[in-house]
Amino acid sequence: MEQHSYLVFISQRNIHLTIAVHRLVPRQGFTLNLSMPHRRSKNCKKSENHVFPVGAEGSTDHGSNLARKARLICTFATVSKAKAMSNNTPHYTLSYQGQLRTTMQHLQSGSDVITDAPVDNHGKGEAFSPTDLVSSALASCVMTIMAIKAGDMGYEDIKMEARVWKTMASNPRRISKIQVELDLHIPEVTDQHKLILERTTRACPVARSLHPDTQKDVVFNWQ
Repeated sequence: MEQHSYLVFISQRNIHLTIAVHRLVPRQGFTLNLSMPHRRSKNCKKSENHVFPVGAEGSTDHGSNLARKARLICTFATVSKAKAMSNNTPHYTLSYQGQLRTTMQHLQSGSDVITDAPVDNHGKGEAFSPTDLVSSALASCVMTIMAIKAGDMGYEDIKMEARVWKTMASNPRRISKIQVELDLHIPEVTDQHKLILERTTRACPVARSLHPDTQKDVVFNWQ
């Protein structure tokens, strides 16, 4: 097995445990498949090797999977108390309604959003699923970024409509691809300004926040 260093973060009962893993020893019957190796910490000394068995309480993907699949040969470990949440008013509140449905409220406006689990994941599919919101947020962000830039360029009559397709993958379940087809109509917009507006969407915060493995395809249809 290759000798890489990984960072493993585990939280349980208001305690954060950070472990830099120097070597993973598979348990019988399991194989390991980890990605994104990290550089070893400058504070890590070779003389400080210890074995840290990770309990089932590991709350992250790394923690829960490694608890079953391996024991960790670690170069250093740090334990610290979790920082208390800010006393400031939150931006949103959420409530679980049962039957895989949640309601969330935008506190500044008081507007509500309902989410349902999709029918292919034990839900009713009667509202946006959480991954639906992520996918549609990409299109909404692109449209907003373009509208801001077009307004700065002096355009007032801006019309846009978008269609979104979401592709899911499994093991682990995740969004693998988001496709956005955008119809735009801005009277008298020049070809140069069209190019500028399209390039502006690269600054979309949602796109920059998505995992690099998530494929993002945006098509611009100028009318």
